[in-house]
Order: sequence, then structure tokens, then C-alpha cells
Amino acid sequence: MRIVQIISLIFLLTGCLDEQDCIITSTNLVKINFKIDSKTARVISFTKINVSGLTRDFYSGASVSSVELPVSPDDNEATFTFEFEGRTETIRLTYSRQSEVISPSCGAFTNYSDLSVPESSFELFTLTNRQLVINAASNLEVFVE
Repeated sequence: MRIVQIISLIFLLTGCLDEQDCIITSTNLVKINFKIDSKTARVISFTKINVSGLTRDFYSGASVSSVELPVSPDDNEATFTFEFEGRTETIRLTYSRQSEVISPSCGAFTNYSDLSVPESSFELFTLTNRQLVINAASNLEVFVE
């Protein structure tokens, strides 16, 4: 009887190995950290943040040191307008989109890469990760006085 259980367990486990890995780490969210310097986070009290092409405002009335903002799945660029502390600043991002299929059972997803900043009213910023992935600590660090 013990041998039958072991053989059944082996068949069960090998059957699981045939399934495709459907873990998708891509995201359409840009992660922006605000900093005073390379080691110190800057908490900002936002009036609102606007994302081009969307009618909804983000982070209205929030005080945060980082934000996650969506990019358009139908475009290769996004402009973010930040209103805070009596200021209005903008960042325009460009990126590449590529649809990928892991397997027929997993379906398709969009991979966002080649992130760049062709325009910014913020004087200092650092692009830290050019691919939009779930586990990235940030994609962009913006230095604000």
C-alpha cells in the first residue's frame, strides 16, 4: 500500500511540472520615488497628479514619498503632471510595448521596456529601471528641494 501512495505522488507531481508557468511580472505602473538626496526620501503633499489620457486624478491630498502611476497600453508615451506645494511640474516618459504569449493556457500580456525621459521640468532625476516590472524598487528617482 505504501508503494502505491509513493507512485501516485510521483505521478501527481510530474503532472504539475507539465503546466506552464503563468507568473507575469510585467506591469503598466511606473514607480517614482521622490528624494532630497540619494539616501533621503522626500515626502510630498500632492494636490493631485494627472496622467495624460485619463480623467481621474491620482494621489489627491496624499503625502507620500513614492507613487505608482499607470502608462497607456495604447500609446508609447505618457505625461504626468504633478501639483504640489504651489508648484506644477511635468515628466514625459516614452516606452516600448510588446505583447507576449507565455502559452495558450496563460494568455497574452504586454511587456513595457526601454523607458526614457525625453522631457522633465524637474531639474534632477535618475532613471533606475528601464523596464516596468512588479518587483522593481523604482523606475525613476526625482530629486525635489
